[in-house]
Amino acid sequence: MSRNSEFYKVDIRSPSAAFLPCLSFNAATKRNRPQLEIGSLVYARVEEAHADLDTELTCIDPETKKCWNTGEVLLGELKNGLSFEVALSAAQRLVAVDCYVLDRLGKDFSYELCAGTNGRVWLVAPTARETVLLLQAIRRSFGMTNVQVEAMVGKMVQVFS
Repeated sequence: MSRNSEFYKVDIRSPSAAFLPCLSFNAATKRNRPQLEIGSLVYARVEEAHADLDTELTCIDPETKKCWNTGEVLLGELKNGLSFEVALSAAQRLVAVDCYVLDRLGKDFSYELCAGTNGRVWLVAPTARETVLLLQAIRRSFGMTNVQVEAMVGKMVQVFS
């Protein structure tokens, strides 16, 4: 939403904006830190949340020592791709380890997806056509049974081939 020299204000679909310190990235320093533009999409985790204070986010991944600018760190700016919003219940379904629709789509299509528990989803595929096709499939799958998802993806594969 906005930025200054010390932190970024981030819209996380809550009543108040969160803040992300500029140095909250793996190996970020005052000279070597990300320069996020207003409107950038960031995959971050909540560091602190208090009822009376702004929520603090971080993009530091404690499980890796890699630098933020290598592109090998899980948390950080999401470039290219398409972002869209889904209901919170749908986001929880996408985040689940055993999400059938994502597993099934992954058998026939290559894509990268990042779903947040706040309902924001980022998706990128090799072509724009595949990206839109996958977006429609994911949106339509909510409320479907596994058998219905299987039939839908089967039709998609026939049409796309």
